[in-house]
Amino acid sequence: MAEIAATVLERSDEGTLDPVRFFTGKPFLCEALISGGTECAAHPRPTGGPSAHYLTMPGLESVQELIQSPVDNEPPCRILAGLNRIFPIQKYLAHSFEPQQVLTKAFHAWLESFMSKQVLARFGLSLQILSSTEIGHELFYELPEANAIIQFGFNDFENVYFPLGDVLKTYDEQHPGLVRYVLRMLSDCPLHIGTPEIIYEMVSYFCWGGEDNEEVILQERYDEYLEMGESEEDAREAAYETMVVRYAEFEENLPEWTFQRSGQDKAYSGPILPELKNLKRCHIRWKKRKKLHYLYPNYVFPGIVVSLDQQGYAFSCDLINRIGNDQIQCGADYYFTTLAWPLPIHNSGEMQVVFREIRQTLEYFSACMDFLFMHEKEYSDA
Repeated sequence: MAEIAATVLERSDEGTLDPVRFFTGKPFLCEALISGGTECAAHPRPTGGPSAHYLTMPGLESVQELIQSPVDNEPPCRILAGLNRIFPIQKYLAHSFEPQQVLTKAFHAWLESFMSKQVLARFGLSLQILSSTEIGHELFYELPEANAIIQFGFNDFENVYFPLGDVLKTYDEQHPGLVRYVLRMLSDCPLHIGTPEIIYEMVSYFCWGGEDNEEVILQERYDEYLEMGESEEDAREAAYETMVVRYAEFEENLPEWTFQRSGQDKAYSGPILPELKNLKRCHIRWKKRKKLHYLYPNYVFPGIVVSLDQQGYAFSCDLINRIGNDQIQCGADYYFTTLAWPLPIHNSGEMQVVFREIRQTLEYFSACMDFLFMHEKEYSDA
């Protein structure tokens, strides 16, 4: 199957969008922090292949760019002190007198203490700590006051194939209703996983103004062309040409129950299989959160696609690329599965809250991926 290319988009400071339904919770919007640069293709790499080192801190040196005297050690030392209250770092202090080196080792160890080893080994994840001088306040929507930002996410789209059709069919036969709950748990992950529902919400957000389909925006554009003096036939044709995605395409490529909004909130109270227990635990803990602190990039796409079959996977990848190509016409970047957290380094108590949310978020993401890895397959071009 031919590749479906994803384009690295050029940066723009314009076109900030109001959140509609695509984002979970009530996040802030911010401009891009991690940019996608590989192809979003319908032919993932074979399982078990080599991957880049799982963790980098490319922004860490600039956070500590003024560390030349004891006074300038304050920012990293405050971050370390805040981390120490939930993750003891004493043993890492013996390895170096440089705060940035200790911070790097401590964060590596902290993530390794609760994240899935398989997830860390398989993905090119990136952790960055940005100083206040690097935080572009004009790039964020309602950015809270903070001395630093911690961001975590994918550098690129991940070509991994998780067809869940067979396992979900078995679930449905044994425990009716469980299939919707499984997709619900995957879709609710704050680090976006491209389930059919998330792909649909992404299209609604970027293409249909948050509506269920293209009818409203199609009518608006038809009326605009009429006002410009076009004939009814030409106005209708021109309006249709502006539609990046149409609802009928979803009906052709994905089962409606996997993405329709009317069925997303149905509760499930039946038995939970052993392979789903950790995912359920993380999902319940996350849903109990009363306040969220994370930020989203302005244009964030799912870095992983989850489908029922090969047709759904190829369709989802194609939509990501179509929307990406459309965004380039507006001069906008897009970024894959990324979150950022403001870090108030002068308030130890608030730092603890942020660190706990980061941990809970990444534990949830790890639980999702551990489940998906059980059902990973090699994509066939045949």
